[in-house]
Amino acid sequence: MNKRDFSIEFIRVAAMFMIIIDHILCRITFPGVALIIQVCNSGVFLFLFISGFLFGKKEIKNWCEWFKKRCLRILIPLWIFAAIDILIEYLLWHQFYPEHILLYAFNLQGIKVATIGSINLWFVTLIMICYLITPLIQWVKMRSGMFLKAVVTLLIVLQMILAYVTDIGLFGNHTLSWCIIAVLVYGTGYIVGDKILAYSKSYKSMIISLMILLIGVLATVFGKKLLNETVFYERILSVYGMICIDQFLILLFYKLGSYIHNIKLKNIIQHFDRISYEFYIVHGIVISAVTETILRNNGTIIYMFTSVLFSYVVAIILHIFCKVPLKTMYKQKR
Repeated sequence: MNKRDFSIEFIRVAAMFMIIIDHILCRITFPGVALIIQVCNSGVFLFLFISGFLFGKKEIKNWCEWFKKRCLRILIPLWIFAAIDILIEYLLWHQFYPEHILLYAFNLQGIKVATIGSINLWFVTLIMICYLITPLIQWVKMRSGMFLKAVVTLLIVLQMILAYVTDIGLFGNHTLSWCIIAVLVYGTGYIVGDKILAYSKSYKSMIISLMILLIGVLATVFGKKLLNETVFYERILSVYGMICIDQFLILLFYKLGSYIHNIKLKNIIQHFDRISYEFYIVHGIVISAVTETILRNNGTIIYMFTSVLFSYVVAIILHIFCKVPLKTMYKQKR
């Protein structure tokens, strides 16, 4: 694969929009919205898989430098956003608690939500956790195939046990059992991501992937009717059903990305890829502070359009603010 793989950028942008659309639609009710939300929610696993794949392309030797680079890349935008978010929430809702500063500073808002704007930022805490265990994943990758299978089996068993015994985890019902699945997805991208993406070149593999998707969808749909609100459905069946959806979407988006040759379209997608992290960070506060009012006063279509537009504008501003400290950081490394 090329050093700069456009199809990967395409998947990352698609995942970003899926997550944002999911959060926009959570405030709307119309027929079929629950199904759309569930599909869009799989964008989280898409992003984790791609992150794991990119880090697993080469062996990491200097872990200190790697951690510093990766952590500052997610923390600098988070800290700048936190300062703005805390100020906005104080001015709009007269809310200010010193502990919010500490939660943002150590990227712990995923464990205990700091502000209204941080409700969706549990994912940033999860990404940090994935970074911290990446050395262990690289160590597992270097072991034998039997050892890898044993580790995966053990984690799946542990995930199913934890699904029944604890509610502890990240915000938004992302329990420890769910987090284990998230780590497995990240680890899968890291260890065998290149092999999985190679399946997109085979139409036979795409058909098999489509069949797995259909099995996952059917299991999820019938499971919801028969087992809705049970632990088995909410924390096991629906999550593995989402993985069935994701494995197809990964191959589909990777394939679609290879068909895009128009330079202008590529530039647009790459532009969104560059600001995808900032876009994700800001969209929650934009919806809560601005566009929810538009939904009540101006209707669904204008609400959806302005949520994306305003989030885009704020993401651009945040991206510009982050340029100087990030450039300084990279210059110091050289």
